[in-house]
Amino acid sequence: MAILEVCGLKKNFGSLKVLKGIDFQTEKGKVTSILGPSGSGKSTFIRCLNRLEKITEGTIRIDGETLADTVDGKVVYAPEKEARRICGKTGMVFQNFNLFPHMTVLENVTAAPISVQKRPAAEVEETAMELLKMVGLSEKAKQYPSSLSGGQQQRVAIARALALKPEILFFDEPTSALDPELTGEVLRVIRDLAAERMTMLIVTHEIEFALGVSDQVVFMDGGYIVESGTADALINHPKNERTRAFLNRMHEV
Repeated sequence: MAILEVCGLKKNFGSLKVLKGIDFQTEKGKVTSILGPSGSGKSTFIRCLNRLEKITEGTIRIDGETLADTVDGKVVYAPEKEARRICGKTGMVFQNFNLFPHMTVLENVTAAPISVQKRPAAEVEETAMELLKMVGLSEKAKQYPSSLSGGQQQRVAIARALALKPEILFFDEPTSALDPELTGEVLRVIRDLAAERMTMLIVTHEIEFALGVSDQVVFMDGGYIVESGTADALINHPKNERTRAFLNRMHEV
């Protein structure tokens, strides 16, 4: 059964139609990379999946539960408490880290599991230290984000998302705010998660990374999924002319 299923997803911002009918699904343990030019709707798509944006039309099911559906032309979300629980099965890593500057690294990782999920503080702190060790930052636990490099801050953000024990992890261009030499350390963490069969959707412009880590690659343009397939098929043997043109431009950069 698909762990994430999206049918007929549309999203308008006023008169601007950003997503024009997205059908997508993925299974547990699969990694999907989402490629496409700026303005194609990639980030809006994943923001719709966890209610950071409300959809205009369509259906979203997460782990077999309906988050949003369209009934008689009107979008109906699950009741608030249920919607929060369903969205709690997802985690999000943002482009610009979004760490709390007034909290230590450890506090950033433990805040939501303690305050939102109401888990025991001692258990959460133990888990948080294990996650910080996994991302290579256990020695930074008592430092503040301002003392970390961008790559280190993004690795803390990944640990923070994992601390909520999500079923699916969404990444919105996790390396685009980083210098090239810091990109590798973040991509290594994501590769490790892929090896552990974490279900992930990754909006990225890192073509070689997508080729190496993804079970499935999606190419979006103009608010549509233009083409999807295995990483090798889509990146090395694209069928659609728009996909070929985009990949050729990326290879020239």
